[in-house]
Amino acid sequence: MTCGRWLLLLLTVSACDSKSGADASVDLTRDIQGDFIDRFSLPDGSILEGTLDVSALTVTAFFELPDGGLDTRSTTGSKTGAFVIRDVPQGRYSLAAASTIINTETRTVHFGQNHLGRPLAAVANPGEGYRISATGLAPWAADDEVQFFSWNAGIGFFSTSLRDFKDHRPDAGDTTLTSAFMDFGGLNALETSKGDFLSMTQLHSTTLDSGTILKTAARSVSLQKSLLIATPTLLNATFETPPDDSATLGFQRDQFLQLSNDFGPAATVFSMRMALSAHPGSFDFTISDGIPDLVLADFPLDSGVTSLAVNFSNPYPPPFEHVVAAGMGAEVFYEIHIPDGGASFPRSEVATISSSQTRAQAANQPLAPLISPLRNLKIDGVPLLATDQLSTSTQPLLTWDLPTLGAVARIDIDVLELSISSQSGATNRLIAGNVKIMGPATSFRVVPGMLGANRFYALRITAVASTRIDAEAPLRQPGPPAGNATVLTRVIAVHD
Repeated sequence: MTCGRWLLLLLTVSACDSKSGADASVDLTRDIQGDFIDRFSLPDGSILEGTLDVSALTVTAFFELPDGGLDTRSTTGSKTGAFVIRDVPQGRYSLAAASTIINTETRTVHFGQNHLGRPLAAVANPGEGYRISATGLAPWAADDEVQFFSWNAGIGFFSTSLRDFKDHRPDAGDTTLTSAFMDFGGLNALETSKGDFLSMTQLHSTTLDSGTILKTAARSVSLQKSLLIATPTLLNATFETPPDDSATLGFQRDQFLQLSNDFGPAATVFSMRMALSAHPGSFDFTISDGIPDLVLADFPLDSGVTSLAVNFSNPYPPPFEHVVAAGMGAEVFYEIHIPDGGASFPRSEVATISSSQTRAQAANQPLAPLISPLRNLKIDGVPLLATDQLSTSTQPLLTWDLPTLGAVARIDIDVLELSISSQSGATNRLIAGNVKIMGPATSFRVVPGMLGANRFYALRITAVASTRIDAEAPLRQPGPPAGNATVLTRVIAVHD
């Protein structure tokens, strides 16, 4: 979640060498300084900064007292995006701004992230999108998808695998699209006057003898067409075949499977996947908005396949950098027990163990896990994985043991608030907060406001391994090589 989505705040744009405007009198032996500045990567290689007016936002530092209690220091931000919190003792503390919490020891904290495309792009409303008529597709197969990408408009990854054509989806064998509608609601709206281009790439699927479903970039087109307001935009296109490319991709299947029990007793492994993707620009500026794919391979769990030699088309030449990722996914089903003895209809959440390398690195060494999940997770001393539904207070202590594999650079905790739909009885889920714990910590005291009384939660807890994490900018995702390993807790019922 970016700070721009917390509140409706004024965003001003400047060159990347602008300063946060922090108070020059800050004493970093006693004070904490920081800012809310997002950075934006443009196709011409330039970087812009978006400074948020956070003068209405409260930022609070929580730090532990010798008796185990919590003390606080708070401040409001400024029109320049900067803030200073005075008189916070040295040592680890938690810094909270709206639903994001950063647990760290550093005295300078940048809340911003790296983003793709221009700042201040307008967002499309539901029902606004492209009604596409196109020729030149590879003969359509059941598992094919079309991915949409626009560097300047800030659309990093959008695919029919996530949101299918609303109507007129192609049939098997079709080489055309006929008025197929793709709803762009919630995405940035392209504007020709701003220099936005839209790329559409067909990933064509085949099923190998091993049962592996292989998708490779086959046809692509890039054009300019502004998205219209309040009505679908007619788009005519001719897909063509980009330049040929090839790669041999491998991963250490057995090493991933050896960690399959580390997801926890309630988790079931359901997938193994490898991907070759295109990152817009250098990995020194890794974006947080998703990136388009060149190759996707989904392996049956019992296939035994550990490498693939693939041929594909490549619509993403330099300055794109290519990254290879491999991983294993598991799912946990959640339901809420209700007083009459029943339960809500279950929903699933996904945990992963994955690693990434640059394409050059992956050519020399098959991918293997870089880190395993945290172990022995407890909440106020009670195991977090074994019981169907736990009960806790609003400020419990989370503890864990470090992984058996890899060095922890950061621990991410997604706070998943669960509720029961009054209409369907299904389990609903809302991401109510996110915690970034820097370094190899083994405990975290939940801060006030993170959990609400008489509500239900689960935690998605991810150990991250990387040498490229910036300790002062914890919300920025690291480039390859990097690894992560996730565990999902059981349901947590919070009482008064």
